[in-house]
Amino acid sequence: MAAAFVSTAAAGFCHTLTSSAKPVTLFSDVEGIETYQPKDLLRLSAFLAPLMVAMVLVFSFVIWPLMGMPLFL
Repeated sequence: MAAAFVSTAAAGFCHTLTSSAKPVTLFSDVEGIETYQPKDLLRLSAFLAPLMVAMVLVFSFVIWPLMGMPLFL
């Protein structure tokens, strides 16, 4: 069950990938308006990815066991 929770939490990191987030795709190419480029999303991902990993680890090792879902059997 813990593996399912971790994979679900990690899958929530789609807001910086144009292929998996509809709003990012919709607003990346607005005619007549300069929007963001893939390099901008890469910089955002480089900043947010370590934070996301840290949050998933904290929840999987601290919060979920406190809620009665141990990480190890």
